[in-house]
Amino acid sequence: MMDNHFLLDLQSKKGIDEGIKFLLGKNYTRVKEFLSQYLFEESEEFDVAFDLRYLEHNIEIDWESIDISNLWIKSYHFTTRNNKADVFSSLIYNLPHMVTADTTLKTFFKKHHIEFDLENHLVHIEGKTYNIHEHDDDSHNPMYWIDAKLYTDPEVWAFARTLDISNYNNEFPDTPEFIKNVADILKDAESFLNDWADTFGQPFVIEFKEHLSKIKIYDGYDGEFSDDDGDSCLVMKKRLLNLLLSLYLRNLRKCGFEVFKEFLPEEDISKIAHALCRLNEHQTGDFDMILTSLLKGNNVAVENIINVWDYKEFQERSRLDNCLF
Repeated sequence: MMDNHFLLDLQSKKGIDEGIKFLLGKNYTRVKEFLSQYLFEESEEFDVAFDLRYLEHNIEIDWESIDISNLWIKSYHFTTRNNKADVFSSLIYNLPHMVTADTTLKTFFKKHHIEFDLENHLVHIEGKTYNIHEHDDDSHNPMYWIDAKLYTDPEVWAFARTLDISNYNNEFPDTPEFIKNVADILKDAESFLNDWADTFGQPFVIEFKEHLSKIKIYDGYDGEFSDDDGDSCLVMKKRLLNLLLSLYLRNLRKCGFEVFKEFLPEEDISKIAHALCRLNEHQTGDFDMILTSLLKGNNVAVENIINVWDYKEFQERSRLDNCLF
């Protein structure tokens, strides 16, 4: 195992706190002191958004001391299976593999007279052959989404953070997106979906880890740090710290008095109220959902699966871990 191994957890308040401490290292105490000033000083000079650019303008951060060479990201993959034990029996494969290799998904499709020929961009459905690429650019067209999931975004997708999975897709937790897309082309979608529910109808959330170098984080980054000497590692450090700061401040706003205990030994209602007013006025973006995807060609190894959650249990835990009681 390499030194300085760290598993970054963006899903819970505790994980966010630990992530900030890990990334900042010896910078942590100075940053925490400055954040305390920002929160409680009544001077108008602090009436601005607290983000990484603002922090760097006021505090010198030793970026060289921050080591992310062995940083891993925790993610959560939604699935439906026959039972929990099935999840631990094999890798989490990308979708093109699942529809073409010898898998239970391919077998299920064949049972319903569906077969994919990805090399020739074809899908055979109930005796008809469709070119997957030939469709209107209309998001209401199911073939549009089948094409996108197989060719444009074929990676293993997950959530680095989600407080309510059902907000991502109305079909969750009953039906994975791709299954619903295929069903929308069939003559008897109801029979197909009922059979899916009977065969693979138990919803689970797979918690897994992946090295930072093999996963992409969709954090809304718009290139604001790209001018930092073309150093991609430095840019990633700044992206991660900026994201963690946003999440940390989100928790201050949402969790209120409980979180402020680490700043104020004794509960001071007036100071906390002032801090909350400042945060609510200047901080935007809750990041209640952050997607991740493995880089193309990568699958989730069995040894990287941390846990398998029953869907309802995961939903309840997500709220508790983020002060949403």
